[in-house]
Amino acid sequence: MIRTEISKGVHLNYIESHKLKTNYLSVSFVLPLESEFNHLTALVPKVLLRGSVKYPDMTKISERLEYLYASSLSPVYVKRAQSLIVGFEMDFIKDGFINDGTDLLKEATDLLREIIFNPLVSDGKFNDEYVEGEKTDLINAIKSLINNKAAYAKEKCTEIMFKGHPYGSCELGTVEEAKLATSKQVYDRYLKMIKTYPVEISFCGECDFDKLTDIFKNIIPASDARREDFPTREFLSESADEITEVTESMPVAQGKLVMGFRMDGINVSSEEDAAFRVFNELYGSSPSSKLFMNVREAMSLCYYCKSIPDMYMSVMFITSGIENENRDKAVDAILMQLENVKNGDFDENEIEDAKRGLINAYKEIDDNPAALCMWYLSRVILNISDTPESTVERIKAVTKEEIVNVSRRVSLDTVFFIKGTGTNGGGEE
Repeated sequence: MIRTEISKGVHLNYIESHKLKTNYLSVSFVLPLESEFNHLTALVPKVLLRGSVKYPDMTKISERLEYLYASSLSPVYVKRAQSLIVGFEMDFIKDGFINDGTDLLKEATDLLREIIFNPLVSDGKFNDEYVEGEKTDLINAIKSLINNKAAYAKEKCTEIMFKGHPYGSCELGTVEEAKLATSKQVYDRYLKMIKTYPVEISFCGECDFDKLTDIFKNIIPASDARREDFPTREFLSESADEITEVTESMPVAQGKLVMGFRMDGINVSSEEDAAFRVFNELYGSSPSSKLFMNVREAMSLCYYCKSIPDMYMSVMFITSGIENENRDKAVDAILMQLENVKNGDFDENEIEDAKRGLINAYKEIDDNPAALCMWYLSRVILNISDTPESTVERIKAVTKEEIVNVSRRVSLDTVFFIKGTGTNGGGEE
């Protein structure tokens, strides 16, 4: 990847790729997670996509995209550690596959400029109708998290673990906050976003790099107020003083269990990250893992059981669907499998299976421009310089001793359980 500074707080990340017939381009602002503003931030890209001065509604935008050889344009809204990556991404045909002389790179960047920097505004606020429509969609999105009990349980476990910490807040905000949002508040949040937060432009494909740089020098307005630093991370301590256990009763057919673990500083930027990735795959993230083969298959204690680490914040979650009466047995079995790994109760075949699955997953990143650009952008934010290829090599070199060592740094923090009352007809799964 080539990275260059365009102006204060504005950088272009260029990845040359000849694999596909399309180019990928994204323009993102990197904001801090702030619970009191997350709902407004979530509304900004959605409202911008409703219409601009030149393309005043979604129909006009769609017509323009269709004219640009069926290019695609969609919002970006990603939570990374204590940052929100907010913006837009485009896919469009490479100029070499167009025979009519259209400069599609210029056309695509012109559209991005129009959508981001020339929105429909009157009386110092966004279009009321557009904001109200997107508020409804945001409220529905937040409610859908609640209706998906597995997702809700993980969100609640995170909230409990990170009480009072920015990471514990939902990046979409709350239903109550969304209902009260005004067009003026959303517009003010937009203005702060484009004027004060770092801008990251990511490109994957083929183009004249100097031309692309010059284009964005004219697109992104310079701002002395724009920050150059990214939000910092605040990790939890090595281990919890005591384990927190919370149970909620809900009218669902199946109990939902989420266990939150601390990783004692092991994260995406630590030396042990490759060993932890292999540990996670071996312990609970694959169909051949300890949790799947034992807790689910051999012991039949759950309908699913999977480990989900957040390597950006040094935490890991075990999510499972269980019968209410199996709650304690499932917790004990999950912890027992962790103890087995800590004691080295696994063989070289299991290690190789775990490595093989990880390596295949990382190789697939190169075939997905959006995933590849997000890989590098996430690491830019955290000041990490590795690549998918270098990560694969480090994974290959991981030893059994290293896996045991990282597993011993994993400790239980929180157990959150939704106790199903079985009165909803079973439609929540």
